[in-house]
Amino acid sequence: MARRIRMRDRSIISPLECLTGHLLLGILIGCFYMDWIFLPIGSLSVKASRVCFYALLIGFSLLGTIVRWRKCMSVKATVADSLVGTGFYTMLAYYPYYKFAMAASVITIFIHIYYDLELFSYENPGGRRFSTLPEKMKRSYIFRRRAVRLYHSLSMYIAFLAVCLTIPVCRLHLKYGSQFKAYAYRETPVAGFDMNYKKSPDSLSNRFDTISKIRFDDMWEPLTVKEKLEVVQAVCDCERNYWGIDYPIRVETGDLNGNTLGQYNDTEKKVVMDSLFLGEGEASKVLEVTLHEMYHAWQYRLVRLYLDASESEKTMRVFMYCQEYLREMNDYKHGSDDPEEFMEYYGQYMEKQARAYSESAVFEYYDQMDEIYYRRQEEIYGEAVGGIQ
Repeated sequence: MARRIRMRDRSIISPLECLTGHLLLGILIGCFYMDWIFLPIGSLSVKASRVCFYALLIGFSLLGTIVRWRKCMSVKATVADSLVGTGFYTMLAYYPYYKFAMAASVITIFIHIYYDLELFSYENPGGRRFSTLPEKMKRSYIFRRRAVRLYHSLSMYIAFLAVCLTIPVCRLHLKYGSQFKAYAYRETPVAGFDMNYKKSPDSLSNRFDTISKIRFDDMWEPLTVKEKLEVVQAVCDCERNYWGIDYPIRVETGDLNGNTLGQYNDTEKKVVMDSLFLGEGEASKVLEVTLHEMYHAWQYRLVRLYLDASESEKTMRVFMYCQEYLREMNDYKHGSDDPEEFMEYYGQYMEKQARAYSESAVFEYYDQMDEIYYRRQEEIYGEAVGGIQ
């Protein structure tokens, strides 16, 4: 009985070199993408979109390794495999901004693949051993060759498309910076945010002239530390109004230890911002830290309400996390330079929720500030102001 013919190994690197290359390229591409051009997909959350990105990156790298295993492994193929997942994610995330270009690129890719593979031609590899095989094994061998060629060709073209897409995408981020992200996140607003809650004097609309100074880095950086402190205080007042906290919370500066950028002190009802960080930190990062600490203020307020509630009221859904909050408040782990202690601090439930809120809310602040700005421009000029200013 004839044995199955193994495809000729045309690899120029070993499997170990291929796997190492995928690992290194995956780390580099992932870090670059997350820091520079990451954008959520459609209505997906930031967390779900990140999982989707890494799933595509790792999945296509593994698929490329399996398909090319001891067949056509090369440095070029390894790079292409790492870029295929990135290309797919970029097309999904940035399709609303480059619809025509992406549609035309996809059509062009498939036309090239069609002619490159000559799918309707019957290949005959030739050779004495091949000619002696049964017809069924011949078809199986040819099918495997075509499948490898198909994936190889497809990955090369999509990798090339990913590189081409990176150029205009990077241009958007370099030209508009955080403002583009704020504009883009308007497509997927976080449900429930209303910084104008109760229309009080501390609402975002009424404090816009002050809070809008944290909208762009070129407006934020020239401010003195005292002026920046006033902006952060306005944000805290807006957050206090949003969360319904009925007592004032003041903001101060101080020299905080280690990597601590901000701190909430419930005993004194104050937020302390690191002096160096407030003076030199980016606008978006300062806003994120402020929102993070104000979420802690709300957590403490909620726990006090929980302790004062009756036993039947403590089962209300609004108090569902309070027992966990109480446990962590009684044995709170502060961050430090020690990696083990830092991970204990980072993994606390209070910190996880505060991070999740601040990461979402910082873009919602930019979104709502943009809306207020556009609305004011319409009132002034009597017409809609479109696009990114």
